[in-house]
Amino acid sequence: MKYILLLSLLILFCSLQAQYDPDAGRIPSYTEGAKVIISSGNNIAFVTDNNHHTFWESEHALPDGYIGRSYLNAFHSGNPDRLISEKGPAFDGNLNTMQQFEIKKINNKYRLEIKFSSPSQIKLLSIKAQLTAPLRITLSTKKASVFAGNVRVEDNYSLQNIRVSESYAFESVILESDAPFGLFELAGLRSQPYEFVAFDFGSLKDIQQIWSRHMSGNNVEKGFIELSSDGLKWITVAEINPQAVPFLPTVLDKSYRARFLRIRYDLSMEDYGKALLWEVKVFDKNGPFGPPPAFQSNHKKLAERIGINGIWGWGYNTYSDNLPQESGSELFKSVASKARNYHELLWDITEPGRHADYAKMIRGEGTQASWWLNWDREYSFWKAKGLSPTATIQFKNETIPESAWTKPFDQAYQYGFDFASHFGSEKGNGLLHLVEISNEPWDYSKGFYPVILNGMLKGMKDADKAMNVVPAAFQATFRQFEGHDYNNYLGDNIDSTATKLLDGLNGHFYSHIYNADGKRIGTHPEDPASEFHSSRNLLRFRDKNMAGKPVFVTEYGYDSQGGGEDCLHEECVTEAQQAAWGLRAALLLLRNGIDEVYWYFFANEFTASFLHTRSGLTGSLNTGFQKKQSFIVFEKLLEQLGESKMTAIINENEDYYCYLFEDASGQQTAIAWRPIGGDPKKINPLKVRFPQSASAFLVLNGGKSTDWETIHPSRSPELPLSGFPMLIRLESE
Repeated sequence: MKYILLLSLLILFCSLQAQYDPDAGRIPSYTEGAKVIISSGNNIAFVTDNNHHTFWESEHALPDGYIGRSYLNAFHSGNPDRLISEKGPAFDGNLNTMQQFEIKKINNKYRLEIKFSSPSQIKLLSIKAQLTAPLRITLSTKKASVFAGNVRVEDNYSLQNIRVSESYAFESVILESDAPFGLFELAGLRSQPYEFVAFDFGSLKDIQQIWSRHMSGNNVEKGFIELSSDGLKWITVAEINPQAVPFLPTVLDKSYRARFLRIRYDLSMEDYGKALLWEVKVFDKNGPFGPPPAFQSNHKKLAERIGINGIWGWGYNTYSDNLPQESGSELFKSVASKARNYHELLWDITEPGRHADYAKMIRGEGTQASWWLNWDREYSFWKAKGLSPTATIQFKNETIPESAWTKPFDQAYQYGFDFASHFGSEKGNGLLHLVEISNEPWDYSKGFYPVILNGMLKGMKDADKAMNVVPAAFQATFRQFEGHDYNNYLGDNIDSTATKLLDGLNGHFYSHIYNADGKRIGTHPEDPASEFHSSRNLLRFRDKNMAGKPVFVTEYGYDSQGGGEDCLHEECVTEAQQAAWGLRAALLLLRNGIDEVYWYFFANEFTASFLHTRSGLTGSLNTGFQKKQSFIVFEKLLEQLGESKMTAIINENEDYYCYLFEDASGQQTAIAWRPIGGDPKKINPLKVRFPQSASAFLVLNGGKSTDWETIHPSRSPELPLSGFPMLIRLESE
């Protein structure tokens, strides 16, 4: 009986372990479950509801809201840093309680002086008095008195605000009248009012990345991120721009240990100004991406893991076998072994439910939708020239709306069955290395794409189990509306049924970041806040739900000038940065365990400069596909290391990154670089330690030279490292 019970528990445990987790890749924020404390206002839950469209809104501090808040009112009896020693109803923040004073009559004036504990600036005085004669208010310094204003008899029992323009260090406030008077309230504002939202995490946390949507109105002049261990003493660790619109990352200069975090807004002195806060997420140094995965060797050679995004005809608008020599697939085979094509679904069928009729296509009569089309002709030529074809079946709501899929599962199944029957790896012609069920179908409503995916996937697997099939590109970092509006969260778009049939996962990761002003720019791939690191979340999802299956990054890259064309949009980087950062990005993805990476795009587009139109390794057809530095660095990389495998990490820190490669003969070559932004040409000599003696190096900087520079053999040579990856030849000992 005991053994049966143990067996049952083991089965239950294994069952629980195998349960599908749609959020397996996501890193929870410290703010989830934290206690939220606000200065004022409504909708406190909205700052942690995982929806960047909802917001907390403060109340107004001016003209009178600050009076009841002890942290703003310098005279408030509840303020631990209050400026005065007097206590009583006149200083309790309640406008309906009155206090009588023993007021001295000096020179026929009833005079009350309230001294400050230390000299201080006063920006605003608020007073509600009971009087029968005008009340004169003066602020006193060591050297002079400054008239602040009068309260008229007709303003009796009415709150009056007196703004003080002088920025002296005052020592007291003096109230004088020809008749006795009482005070309902006397309040003072020492500096600009501020509003805040604070988070109590319940225990000390390592904090370095704060992601927030903190856009506020024009009345908010500045924003700050503050930390505290006790909720009483705060240190300012960053300033944020309250006019920036997107969900933004703030990476601190170091990791801080704190229990409390506060977003503070300094408001202007305008009446009725309010602050807004939409969403806040707090993480350690790895941010929402989590730590890099442990390194695992891959059986594939480097060349087998590098791909490029192409298109039918490679920009010439004709079949590839019609192109001039040394162009199209013949040109790009020197920088990749895989080529991804945007296989338009509407080129095969005019609408869901139709048969593509690939048998007709083989006869040279085109598909159901395109009389002229022959995919076999195009893919066969790519393969013959050394580029193994990958197809992303291109469709989304914009091109094939949900309404066109009248029976979505059945219609998708039919197309998938037809497709795999023709292109399948076992029962078809085997032309395709990999198939993706759509590219970026993120404009479909939530829950619709999974129906298409499951139908098309089942159709493909029923027709040819050996066909290598992955879903469209998704990310596992942020849910929809957490920081963006796209329906591209992996957990919303594949289910447990799909994970069993799919042969891997797929993502698109560009090294972009939103700067403090809310502009999206390109950044180096090691930048801790770069969107590029979302690949880690995808791998984490895979490990939980699809263990052992590969992950593909079918789009990554940079827009840059070069190739005879400009690059003018915000995300543009220099030609040298595209070469250095692009190569480093590929190596980092491979180091993380991504099976294959595909550069986007093979060439610039012959159009105006906007996102992704300048991402080519060459210029456009208009410039004769003039090579950029990025083309040359990938070409040289594959010349030197294409037959090698990545085998180990030598170093990964802020000084330099270094990885080890080895070919079939045992020749070891390291590749190293400084993980910097800015100009990649900047050199910083560093001593690098290797497992064997280094004897020569070659910098992959986009130059045409392939000459290795010899060095005195050493296991710890000093090398002129820069942002361009450097190859280092190691000798057997």
